[in-house]
Amino acid sequence: MAEDIEIPPSGLVHTDLAAQVAGVKPGTIRQWKNRGHLAPATDTDGAVLKDDTGRILFEVLDVIDAEYKLRPRARRSAVSYA
Repeated sequence: MAEDIEIPPSGLVHTDLAAQVAGVKPGTIRQWKNRGHLAPATDTDGAVLKDDTGRILFEVLDVIDAEYKLRPRARRSAVSYA
């Protein structure tokens, strides 16, 4: 059984939490970002958002969308978001 993942109210997650949400490894999230499948969250000026420790943040809905679109290419089963 998957463990519950607590998403911050802002809806912004760092790479490790994004990986948990998508059911992949953190390196996969970095690959998605580098390949243009997942864009970092930005402010109104277009600057990339980072947390207090300097980690890039992603919108959790963008992470879910990227996982859904890329799943047919991968050899993994669907992630349950219920």
